[in-house]
Amino acid sequence: MEVNLGVAYGGMGRDPEAEQHFRRALIIGSGQPDPPLYYARWLESKHRLVEAQEQAENAIQANPRAFFARYLLLKIYSAQRNRPAFDNLMQDSLRLAYNDETARRYLEERANAEKREPPPPAQATPQGPTPEALLNLSAKYCHDANYPACIEMAQKALALRPNYAEAYNNMAAGYSSLEKWDEAIKAAREAIRLKPDYELAKKNLDWAVAHKQSR
Repeated sequence: MEVNLGVAYGGMGRDPEAEQHFRRALIIGSGQPDPPLYYARWLESKHRLVEAQEQAENAIQANPRAFFARYLLLKIYSAQRNRPAFDNLMQDSLRLAYNDETARRYLEERANAEKREPPPPAQATPQGPTPEALLNLSAKYCHDANYPACIEMAQKALALRPNYAEAYNNMAAGYSSLEKWDEAIKAAREAIRLKPDYELAKKNLDWAVAHKQSR
């Protein structure tokens, strides 16, 4: 009922009431996939991508086969130009959708569309770029293989929001791409410390550790 009320108020443009009901649904339905999924959809429609990403990831954690949540998260990663996260999720989703022709076809179309989409405009306040805008810019630079700029933008985001797990994760991805394994491991571990259930950071940590050990 709380989810339905959130959707209804959202459709009426009554955002404070919508968010209130979505948040209640998260509490009542803790551990279930639908509350974070529908909240993520609403957040994405409001261009609150970092928050939408977190909720979509929570929905997938609650139900790994929640393909609607996976589709939404792919869209969010694409909008953020977060290519490492997009590719990891795409590969995992294709593996799960092996026997589902409709899901596989959608995922492949989403992968092709992601290559054609322009980067999102950076949002700013009168005081300057927001941490979210800097994170999105960091992800875009990572996608464009400009890894030093990716790290720099993530560091700027951290200067505004010191406990920004997503910024540390972007740094981990950037350092890994530069084969700076110690820095990548340190950044990924900090992301996980701040957000213990951060699956993407765990994958980046495993990647950096494995490549450091293989040297």
